[in-house]
This record gives sequence, C-alpha cells and structure tokens, in this order.
Amino acid sequence: MRKIYFLSFVLFLFIINSAQATFHLYKNYFNYYSGDINDTLPKSLIFFVPVITYAPETNVALGISGICSYQKPSSDTSYLQLTAIYTFNQQTILDAALRHYFHSNKNLLLANTVYKNFPEYFYGLGNSTPDSLSQLISTHSLRVNIEWYQQIKSYWYVGGVINMLDYFSIHANDPNKIPLPELGNNGGYTLGLGASILHDNRDNAFNATKGWYLCANVVSFNQQLGSAYNFVKSNVDARYYFRTNSKTVLAGQLLYQGNSGNVPFWQTAALGGSNMMRGLYAGRYRDNYLLAAQSEWRYQFSKKWGFTTFAALGKVANTMNELDVHNVHASYGIGFRRRITKNNKINIRIDVARSGSATNFYVNLAEAF
Repeated sequence: MRKIYFLSFVLFLFIINSAQATFHLYKNYFNYYSGDINDTLPKSLIFFVPVITYAPETNVALGISGICSYQKPSSDTSYLQLTAIYTFNQQTILDAALRHYFHSNKNLLLANTVYKNFPEYFYGLGNSTPDSLSQLISTHSLRVNIEWYQQIKSYWYVGGVINMLDYFSIHANDPNKIPLPELGNNGGYTLGLGASILHDNRDNAFNATKGWYLCANVVSFNQQLGSAYNFVKSNVDARYYFRTNSKTVLAGQLLYQGNSGNVPFWQTAALGGSNMMRGLYAGRYRDNYLLAAQSEWRYQFSKKWGFTTFAALGKVANTMNELDVHNVHASYGIGFRRRITKNNKINIRIDVARSGSATNFYVNLAEAF
C-alpha cells in the first residue's frame, strides 16, 4: 500500500458534494452591490477573481481564485475555496480547501489538497541562512490533508487527521549553490495518522471580530503505514479577536510547529508566506521547530473599504531549546480591504509587507488569519 491516492478521490467526492450544494443554493444568492438582499433565504455565495502574476522563474502566470460558501439550517457557514494557476513555463498549482459542517454542527470536515508542479527557492536549513546561497529547485508534489471532528460540547471538537504528501520529483537547478539535505533530496512519500482537538467560537470564519480559535494536533508518520520516513509532527494554532469599537478589531495569532525523527527537508517547519510572517518569502527559513506570533489592527472606515496594519515575529530552530528570543525575525506591513459580501464579510485582501531588506505584495481572498 505504497501510495493511497484514494485519499484524493475521497476529498474530490466531498468537494463535488459541497459544490453541488452551493450551486443548488445559487438561486438564493443575494446581490450585495445592488442591495437586493433577502435575509430569510439561506446565505450562499459564489465569487471568483482572476490571478495575474509575473516572476523570472515562472514567466507570466494566469489563474483564478474563488470561494463558494453556503449555510444549511442550524449550521455554521461551510465553504469551498479553489485556486488554479498556470504559467507560461508550463507550471501548475491547484489548491482546494473545504470546510463542511454536518448534522447541525455535530460533525466537521476540514480537507485540503494541493497539487504543485512549480519552482521554489530553497535557502538551506536553519534560522540564519544567507540569501546568496539560495537554490531554485523544481518540484512536483501532491498534498492531501483530511481532518474529521466530532463535537463534544459547544464550540469544542475532537477528531482524527490523515496527512499525505508525495514529492514525485525534486531537481536542483544549480549544483554550485547550497546542496539539498540528504533526507528528502530525491523526493519521497509520507503518510501520517494523528489526533486533533479544536475550539472555535469565532463569530465569522472569514473575517472574525470576536472569539477564540484553537487547534492542536499530533500526527505520526510511520513506515508501517507506507511512509518512506518515520517522524512525528505537532502543531498548535491559537488566535484571538477583540472588537475595540464599532469600526476597529484587534487580532492576534500564535503558531507553533515541531518535528522529531527522520524528517525530510520538505516536511520541516517553514517560516514566511502570505498568512504568517508576510514580507518573508514562503519557506525562507526552515528547520525542525517553529514559533511565530503576529498581531493585526483592522479598521473598517466605510461599508466596503477597510485598512489594516500588522506586525509579526518568528524563528525556526533545530531543537526546541533553541526557540529563544535571540535572532528573531520581524516583519510588518499595511493593507487595504475591499468587502465583496455583506453577511459573510469576505474581503479581497491587498497587503504590502517588509522583512529585513525584502518587500512582498499579496492579493488574496479572506483574511490572513
């Protein structure tokens, strides 16, 4: 049972089921821009935006990103988020994320699958790797993560996790740059099973203004399951939202990741990206352990427009004892928000962020956290 791609098939069935439910509710879609709103109908939304980017390693990239949200009676809002990107260099990213409530919130399914045939930069392992040794690597991978939860009391869930990641191929384009680590340099397959606990009393999954979110899980990857590597991965994600007045919200997030055992380098904790440590290239720093925190001040100055400022601190380390206050990376930035729905409060997020000498620009649907 080397590769159990039925996980992707199972996820596909859930996505199709949820998409059908969304399109069935489409006839009840309210037109936010024209003001034709009927609050007695089920809340549903289908929204897509085009994606156009350019980078030397990809050439021009074209794609689409969208959200299909829907709400069944007596349940919180479920949604399906899709992203598809194709470059003129024949590179591809396909990303599907599903959050679906069953039986009046008694059960919750979280599922995510990502297919990538895309280049990315590798800077080595450690918290102080230099930019000069960065290596552009070509990667071809498929990731599937499925979490199933049972409600044990209001806002509290316990459940199981299945995590699969297959790197079909990894190719280093410049042998004169930093070499790839021995563990994982030829790609490989990992499969893990684990347990998770979730608490979520946010008032809105897309754009919370009050409440807590806490998710903690431990996943064991074992050769007896078909994994090529034996290791254990743990994650803690804690978030808090507080409305200071009718127009402003303070939000904070603390993120921890840990890996122990024979960890391939592409399964190590990665710092940077569009959600945590904005300003840093995604995966700029990698190692076994990661600790990061960010805060954001959100100001809604009109019905459809908002402004944010944010800052973050983070570090990676080889051992947990090295997660101290020395050599911590910082990032900061500002952003604008354009609200595209009323009831779900989904925004188009436009951020510019800086970390050290690096500046990055982001356009996304929904908030970073």
